[in-house]
Amino acid sequence: MKSFGSLLVGWGLAQHNFYFGSAVLIAGLALIAFKLMTEPYPDEEEEK
Repeated sequence: MKSFGSLLVGWGLAQHNFYFGSAVLIAGLALIAFKLMTEPYPDEEEEK
C-alpha cells in the first residue's frame, strides 16, 4: 500500500490539472500515512 501511495504522489505531482493533481497527491499521502499508522512498533526486546 505504501508503494501504491508513492505512485499516486508521483502521479499527482506530474499532473497539469491543479485540482486533479492535488486530489491524487492528497490521496497518495493519505495512503502512506495510513500504512505508517497501522504498522506496529517493533519490540525493543527482539532487537537485542
